[in-house]
Amino acid sequence: MNDKRLLYTYKKIGLKNIYLLVSVSFISVFGNLNAQVLTALNQKDSLGLKIGEWTETDTLATELIESGTTFSMTTKGCVTERGRDIRSIQKNVCLSKGNYSNGYKTGVWKYFRRGKDFYKQITYSYGRIQKVEIVHSNGQWRIIAIVNIKSATAHFITYDQKGNLETEGDIPEFLLYSSSMDLH
Repeated sequence: MNDKRLLYTYKKIGLKNIYLLVSVSFISVFGNLNAQVLTALNQKDSLGLKIGEWTETDTLATELIESGTTFSMTTKGCVTERGRDIRSIQKNVCLSKGNYSNGYKTGVWKYFRRGKDFYKQITYSYGRIQKVEIVHSNGQWRIIAIVNIKSATAHFITYDQKGNLETEGDIPEFLLYSSSMDLH
């Protein structure tokens, strides 16, 4: 574009509109920077693997469902054999915060019921659980389980609400991945 045409375009736009254009550009640039800062959570790398800090949500069962219970799909949704809507059992939303490295959970992940009530933390190494710590509602430790990788077991200790030792023993490691660990 030649200089005369460019100058004519600026005169036609007017000084007031140029300020508006500059203001919009300024907001657009800084709005994008701000959006990048705010969206730094839940990122994936070029291979699609989760990396960095993540916040995730999940639904937890609020009541123990007996094994052997059958479920049926009806026009009202999924119900138990006694006709109870499964959504009435699973309505506790769990929020978890932690880090991923190459698609694997790593380090300490903190878990919150209803998005705010801290109830457990799990330490991971390359997606494998190393330690589980669950608290009572009063903040005292309820269960601490530490994994022994060689034997594929976890040594656990349970405490009462006052912090006194209740039980101690070993369980198969796979039980740490069970959602029954979330029930109080």
